[in-house]
Amino acid sequence: MKKDLNIVLVGYRKEAIKQALDMFGNVQLVVDVNTKIPKSLNVSHVYYFSNDELDFSLIEPPDLCLPLSESSIVMASKIKHKYQCLGYDKELSLFSHEKIQLKQQALKKKINISQFQLVTESTTASELIKHLGLPLVLKQQNSSGSRGLNFCYNKIEVSKHLAPEKIAESFIEGKEFSAEVFVKNKSIIFVNFTNYYKHLKINILPHDFSKEVKTKIDAFLLKIIDSYNIDTALLHIEFFVSDNSLTLGEFAIRPPGGYLMNLIQLSYNFSPWKAYFKLFTENNISIPQQARTYSSAIILHPGAGEVDNIQGVEEVKKLSSFHSIKLKKSSGDKVSHRQGSGQDIGYIFLTNKNKEALFNDIKSLETNFIINLITEELEPK
Repeated sequence: MKKDLNIVLVGYRKEAIKQALDMFGNVQLVVDVNTKIPKSLNVSHVYYFSNDELDFSLIEPPDLCLPLSESSIVMASKIKHKYQCLGYDKELSLFSHEKIQLKQQALKKKINISQFQLVTESTTASELIKHLGLPLVLKQQNSSGSRGLNFCYNKIEVSKHLAPEKIAESFIEGKEFSAEVFVKNKSIIFVNFTNYYKHLKINILPHDFSKEVKTKIDAFLLKIIDSYNIDTALLHIEFFVSDNSLTLGEFAIRPPGGYLMNLIQLSYNFSPWKAYFKLFTENNISIPQQARTYSSAIILHPGAGEVDNIQGVEEVKKLSSFHSIKLKKSSGDKVSHRQGSGQDIGYIFLTNKNKEALFNDIKSLETNFIINLITEELEPK
């Protein structure tokens, strides 16, 4: 590992930045203008941007530039292109960030996806329903973590959430999973499957598919890598499994959210952040292939309002699967509306070698751990 490499990270993920500092000794950080950086984080330079405008010059030309979040993908690509350093190229970044481009390429390459339509000024609710049926989904093109995602079950709901530049999709039948895939020189060197046990609330990994389904998924992932000309990347791929088919939801060339990086480290006993950086800086990477435990993140958000009390903390700590808990709010604190999976007021990590024991502890936690609100505000219209 070369300590003298100049690394630029775009976006703010504290664990990633600390890992990069430990590996390289020097990190330049590029973040949105609204991001607050702790003084204790000893990066060499911090640059701020807005609206993905590259209107600044880096003091030290980078050897590598990588995104840490969905909102940083475009900027990371622009820096990579300007300084001709290692990182993700423009075309792959466009596929990852602009979902309409991703879906059009999937159609071209005959990858199974839902029917979709780009909403324009003239698009009507009736037109979408006729084309896509009900229920249907309306989403923003370049968001993640379910931000701007609306499930519409009737014409009134479709009309309410209709807006130009959104993507409308037919509802996908099946169970949703994600794959966290490390790709080096077009080959998969590590893959984990995550069960979205309760969407936006409880993630569990690794998920065990049958041998037959796993074989189909492996081929599916390789087809995605080939179709989008992916050479080296950390991919977060969301897909649906039904009785008869696999359907691509979307993918992104950035580390996953939902505390999945923490869970991967818990279950597989390696740092996925270190592996992310090594993908681009080392030729030979050794990553454990088999998980030692099953792990789960329970993501806490009770809805908007004022916290009255939190019950069951001590009971949670007594669970056989308990690993850690973090609470960002306490009695009297205000909780804002949740707009995406990245917003929470804490988490609970569980891990256990016994899958059944882990599931039993999750059920016990759901019953006994309660965040009570004094006032519960209605969701904004």
